[in-house]
Amino acid sequence: MKKLNYKRSVIKRESNFYGKRKIGLDTNIFIRLYEQPYLMEHEASKIFKFNNMTVANYTLRTHQNILKENIKKLERYKKRFNKKAFLNDELVIDAICKALEETIEIMLTTGNMLIAQKGFRKPEKNDDVFDVLADEKIYSKNLANKLWGLGGFRNILVHNYITIDLNLVYDHLEKGIPAFKEYAKAVAKFLDK
Repeated sequence: MKKLNYKRSVIKRESNFYGKRKIGLDTNIFIRLYEQPYLMEHEASKIFKFNNMTVANYTLRTHQNILKENIKKLERYKKRFNKKAFLNDELVIDAICKALEETIEIMLTTGNMLIAQKGFRKPEKNDDVFDVLADEKIYSKNLANKLWGLGGFRNILVHNYITIDLNLVYDHLEKGIPAFKEYAKAVAKFLDK
């Protein structure tokens, strides 16, 4: 086997976030090591031990737990704030936009991590993540169709390069929660195999 030359210090990076979101390994590791999944397991196994669980599975499960927490948060927001209250309160708008952004980001990250770990076809853009997972029978094409467009919507929320239609944001809150739950359930079921 060809010896790969790579600095172990990249693997040691951890998130500096001290809030409720505890991800563990920095997700940038997976982006950087996407083309070298063996290296990820080999190097990380020297640093971390998780009771017979691979580092990739540990991180995927951690992200899944965060996704479940975010979905619950969105459900609380939806229950507490109707559309009229949402449209008239800047703090509520900011909170819901941020929660949607984080939820979609976690879904894309877990999708990319799963794709990298299993060696599935590499997605060309964010929304392709959902199609790749459907093609690999992680979940149905129907769910992939429901999730289509979330990658672009996430970009709009993050980068703020166009004026956001707040009615559309609230629609994503209302209609997105069942699809987010279905996604989380399907990925968890796949991880449990």
